[in-house]
Amino acid sequence: MIAPLPAEDRATIKVLSCIAAPFWGGLHVVVERTTPHYIEFGVTRWLALPIADDRMRNRLTAAGANLLEWRPGRPRKTLNPLINLRYLMRFRADVVALRHHIRDHEIDIIEVAGLLNFQPVLAAWCEGKPIVWQLHSTLAPTPLRIVIGNLVKRLAAVVMTSGEGMITRHGGLSGCKVPMVPFAAPIDLARFRADPALRSRARAAMGFADDDFVVGTLGNRGWQKRHEYIVTVADMLRARPIKFAITGSKVETNNAYYTKRVLNEITRLKLDKTVSIIDQSDEAQVIMNAFDVFILPSISEGVSLVTAEALACSIPVVASNVGSIPDLVDDSVGALCDVNDAAAFARGIERMWSDPNIMRRGALCRARAEERAGDLRCAEDHIRAYHLALGVRSKMTKQVPMSHPHDRDRWSRESE
Repeated sequence: MIAPLPAEDRATIKVLSCIAAPFWGGLHVVVERTTPHYIEFGVTRWLALPIADDRMRNRLTAAGANLLEWRPGRPRKTLNPLINLRYLMRFRADVVALRHHIRDHEIDIIEVAGLLNFQPVLAAWCEGKPIVWQLHSTLAPTPLRIVIGNLVKRLAAVVMTSGEGMITRHGGLSGCKVPMVPFAAPIDLARFRADPALRSRARAAMGFADDDFVVGTLGNRGWQKRHEYIVTVADMLRARPIKFAITGSKVETNNAYYTKRVLNEITRLKLDKTVSIIDQSDEAQVIMNAFDVFILPSISEGVSLVTAEALACSIPVVASNVGSIPDLVDDSVGALCDVNDAAAFARGIERMWSDPNIMRRGALCRARAEERAGDLRCAEDHIRAYHLALGVRSKMTKQVPMSHPHDRDRWSRESE
């Protein structure tokens, strides 16, 4: 454990965290839940990211992050070459914008969130700043993860991974000679707990009776969450009195997939009274309390915030055996399933439904969350990575001059 510093001894470390994802997700939650602890350790966090709406701005500002709006291009898996051409055309402007932020705010460390977030890597290299590179999931194809993983371990001063499991499952990290710091899920254990009042409130809002057995999930409606598997599982278990709730927010770019693979399948299989699609209109800890079992059939995850949140609310978890999920889930608190085996998910759900000791299992879930997850522990993991990064001799030996270091009109135009 890293001890907080007395106020008079705090020499501020300035960290610039760079997030390219344009919608709210796990990366933002990590920032939201760790930043409030930073002041105790003498760390100030600046955050460069696309700001989607006032809700995102308000949540991150309230957490204590200093926001810098940055709308970078992102490489995408698409057959349309124009999309990735636009990414390449604006790459230089994205890097120049970050270099100005680094200089303007006298940044000490660049924190890179994600495998394909290359602009802050180049900006850090040009400005001679150490990189803390965070790897969050195994979503990218294995050959790509291996290639870029080898790049990560050569350029980063410290490599952070979402959970222990990512170290071996990511690829390309074997023989890494720089420090590696896995971090735990950042959840507020005081907020996320079993609460009968929240359970009644959430179930009433979702239209479930108090005695319904509800299997639920919470997450954005992106293809990688594989919500169609929940529909398949519901069809396999239609003889059982089990209800399913899919809660979360739309991902506009995934609307066509979601309509075809999830919504239309619910109608085709006549599961409208069994599977409910519910927009997220309440806080996560309220929604979690509505469930008896949490299901996560994702094709890719890191350590998974929602999994830790479910466990903290004393809810067993049936999840894909991917990423760092095994850091949190085993047979004592739920079930791990092969990512392509819908029947295994059905068996896991049925085992939880028929378990006469499910209340005892819930107590084990809570104990697991208390042992392995929490805001402060995650913040301490990050602070340790920053201290290590400053102690490791930077691979960035000198600054690279900008062609037009003071021509702000030029880089502002290029960033638009």
